[in-house]
Amino acid sequence: MLQRIVVFNWMWIIVLYGAAICQMLEYPITISDGVNTGEVVIGVHPDGSDDFDPGLDLLSPPPPPSGVFDARLRVNFVDLVKDIRESTTAEKEFCLLYQAQTGRTITLIWDPALAASLGSMVLTDKFGGDQFMLDMTMNSTLEVGNDPAILDGVRIALIPDFTVGIPTEETDAGDQPEHWQLRQNFPNPFNGVTGISYTVPQAGWVEVSIFNAAGQHVRTLIAAIHQKGQYHLQWDGRSNNGEVVTTGVYVYRLFANGFSGSKRLVFIK
Repeated sequence: MLQRIVVFNWMWIIVLYGAAICQMLEYPITISDGVNTGEVVIGVHPDGSDDFDPGLDLLSPPPPPSGVFDARLRVNFVDLVKDIRESTTAEKEFCLLYQAQTGRTITLIWDPALAASLGSMVLTDKFGGDQFMLDMTMNSTLEVGNDPAILDGVRIALIPDFTVGIPTEETDAGDQPEHWQLRQNFPNPFNGVTGISYTVPQAGWVEVSIFNAAGQHVRTLIAAIHQKGQYHLQWDGRSNNGEVVTTGVYVYRLFANGFSGSKRLVFIK
């Protein structure tokens, strides 16, 4: 059964996985309370680091008093409006914090087409998504409301996939050529449920299956005719007969007419 990942809740983090990145990647996020608006930028660069990087990062002004609108990123007790990290496959964490003007509600706004062109991008609560998750490639806004889990900030998980490319000022996202994409699962490693997303550029038969390290078939997640679009599946670490698999490295593969792709994941029992 196809399942769309519904994702999200509270405070801070962006995770970057994938092939080594040898270019600048920036992603803006707008924060608004309906009257006041701010923007923060997250990204990676070969010269970036987990500390303040002159010429790449931008410091934010001091925090305002309670009840005054604010939006900022925080890393190692330093507040920024732009946080650029090193372009490696190591995990990165970005903390997005905000507060609304008294009596107003925070809304986050972003570009889902740009998010999809970068790979998999997910908003999640500070507990790793136990309470709420939101797929940023399928949505463009999040109204914080009065949920205590997201009143002060959020986590964002990004798994880059540069096979499509990043839209530029000269090339609009809608003009990008369409490709098959099989994205890295999230979370990874996992011990409960992990999400797998993929892009189908043309209608046809698609199968996504799990195999163990020895190449033995473990689970068929989907085998059906797909229409063109973005799809999301979840795997709960169980085989076709319902048994929980053992801890180890597994491979998930996408088979389609004219395309096949695979990626590795780690299950921890």
